[in-house]
Amino acid sequence: GVAAWMFLTMARSLVWMESVWILSTADTLKNVNRILARDLRRGMFVTAMYCILNIRTGMLKVSSAGHNPLVVWRNDQKRHELFNPNGIALGFDRGPVFDRTIKEESIMINPGDFVVSFTDGVTESMDENDEELGGERFYKLVGDMHKLEPQRFIDAVMKHLEEYKGQAPQHDDITLVCIKRTGIVAQVAPTAPLDKPQAI
Repeated sequence: GVAAWMFLTMARSLVWMESVWILSTADTLKNVNRILARDLRRGMFVTAMYCILNIRTGMLKVSSAGHNPLVVWRNDQKRHELFNPNGIALGFDRGPVFDRTIKEESIMINPGDFVVSFTDGVTESMDENDEELGGERFYKLVGDMHKLEPQRFIDAVMKHLEEYKGQAPQHDDITLVCIKRTGIVAQVAPTAPLDKPQAI
């Protein structure tokens, strides 16, 4: 709804503002939560996966505020790994519990690795029999399509979701952010909720 979209926009703006001078993902989300929690109505919250990527070294710092896990396809091992550092959603608590809970994890992204962050609109997409796509099917898609460039991966996933749900309605927004390390610099492509996927 409109209220949820407004708070999402506020949260995004606060992250941008705090990230200018803070290089810790956990500290950034702590500051964002202190501000956001004052304005959120009871029962409202925002989940977030916040990452900082060093494109020279491939080191990815990650914090999760109650979000879905980050999927990392390890090209050398031919398997995926899930990363979801401890944390609760933004807005549940005005500071003390959130600050104690939120953690930061560092992940090395090696050449050939493929990273995907997603909202639950992806895994909770339902077919005409009300069966969800689910995490395991999505993780298999990541493995099957990891050789694609990020934008082509997003396009392929969106097409797969359309085919999977058939005539069933889409119950939630879909956001995908992909990072592929090619050996020199990482290629990144996001989708925005309810928008046509575009590469940056």
